[in-house]
Amino acid sequence: MSYIVAFVSYRDKDDEVYAVNCWRADVKPGDFVVVRQETKGGFLKRAKVVRTEFLNWKCQNYIECLVAEATFGPFGITLPVPTPTVFGPCRPSYAWDHLKAAGWSRHLTVSRHFKGGFSYTNKTEVANIFFRSNGIDIQLMEGAVNHALREDGRLSFAFVPSARVVRHSLSHSEINLFDWIIEFADAFRANEGSYDRFLVPRGNPNKLTAELREKFRVDRSENLYEALGGYAGEPVYLGDGLYLGPGDRWMDG
Repeated sequence: MSYIVAFVSYRDKDDEVYAVNCWRADVKPGDFVVVRQETKGGFLKRAKVVRTEFLNWKCQNYIECLVAEATFGPFGITLPVPTPTVFGPCRPSYAWDHLKAAGWSRHLTVSRHFKGGFSYTNKTEVANIFFRSNGIDIQLMEGAVNHALREDGRLSFAFVPSARVVRHSLSHSEINLFDWIIEFADAFRANEGSYDRFLVPRGNPNKLTAELREKFRVDRSENLYEALGGYAGEPVYLGDGLYLGPGDRWMDG
């Protein structure tokens, strides 16, 4: 999955854009990049970034590096070694590494719905952070006892009386949630006391962009998978390496 999706133009025409995976948090509109076109046998091509969005899609093509970092010669494009394909807060591992280094405890979770969980107890409260495939959840409770921690060391997101809970979605988050969760973790560890700004839900679990809905003329209340003829759980191909499954969920093709 690619939390950051770059929409690129191969002919410097901003009205002809293609979605590609972007695992670099420093890429911005106007940058020139080298794209690996897996849809064309792994061919490398120069492209211009028109815009970036937090969508958490799985495109087939992806950005290898900036044009300034590659070498262009008579035999094609040569990538730097090692190639800086990944940089900055663009994957869960970036946040996980920070949490572990900052003293948060890592846990397995009771539900397989979560990829991992972390907990920390400061002077007055307990905080649990849960990572999903398309989101990050926070659980806050007063006191020094973590009521979500089972005897076997696993974390449970099940209802805990008096706990404050927020569920953030990676898609359409508008801000970088990996940076955001690091900011929360550091504020909580410092026992700042007020975390209301982190408890406002971010993002939308529906990964469709306005352009996709317009393209397929599907109303926001409709199920796009069924509208496009989806049947028996088989993925529907939308183009640019994107497949849609039942319930408007993204799938591997």
